[in-house]
Amino acid sequence: MVPAGTSGFASVEALCPPGEDPLGGGYSVSGGPLDVIQSEPIAGPGINGAWQVSGNITSSQGASITVWAVCAKAGSVTVG
Repeated sequence: MVPAGTSGFASVEALCPPGEDPLGGGYSVSGGPLDVIQSEPIAGPGINGAWQVSGNITSSQGASITVWAVCAKAGSVTVG
């Protein structure tokens, strides 16, 4: 969460538990407007999965940003 009173660029992540990757995610904003630049998963070899939201807080009063991730363990499927 980015505390109220903060303005300018902000990036917030919701981390997945170790061994899990983000399937989806989202965010909520209160206290001021946010121009979202990205809202996307972060995952890959050697990276703890997360959902990341980045943007510009455009109010001098700042904003509070809460980010969440829906995570699951990656698996494999054999087709044949």
